[in-house]
Amino acid sequence: MIRIPGYQRVRYQNIGKSKGENISKKLKENIRKSDEKDVETMKIKRLLLYLYDPGDKGIFDQVVKLCHTFESQLFVLFVLEEIRIGQVARMTREKSETIRQRIEEDGWEMLYLVEDEAVESGVRTSLHMEEGSVPGVIKKYVENYGIDALIIKRRDETKKLFISSPVPVIGL
Repeated sequence: MIRIPGYQRVRYQNIGKSKGENISKKLKENIRKSDEKDVETMKIKRLLLYLYDPGDKGIFDQVVKLCHTFESQLFVLFVLEEIRIGQVARMTREKSETIRQRIEEDGWEMLYLVEDEAVESGVRTSLHMEEGSVPGVIKKYVENYGIDALIIKRRDETKKLFISSPVPVIGL
């Protein structure tokens, strides 16, 4: 079980072997804070990792460990955005097609790196590269694949996803 502030409250059950067993202060606080009425338990069966650029490689290990811990399937998504390709082409004064090819190659490289790490840890993965707007593509994946949570690397470019995502967002 995972506690995601502001989304769902988690109830901890069967803690310890006896009523007298010591429980950590933090766990006690969480139990006190949760309302005994209308408490829901969240299971994370499918996680969607959204990749933005090669800087996201730093979170691969954490994501794979999280999936391994919760026995979740990992969907990994890289989105080719025409707006981003156009911006990079204007800044570098290169052809859009050259930039598109470079970004696509970087995307596939990251997808395969995540897959390699996940396979070594026994985590089932599904790799995806799509074209379109990121919020729209993520919404489609959440609906079509029954995604339980979205994982992203926190940065300025991903702030809008914390608001627009139809599922809880885990920012690493």
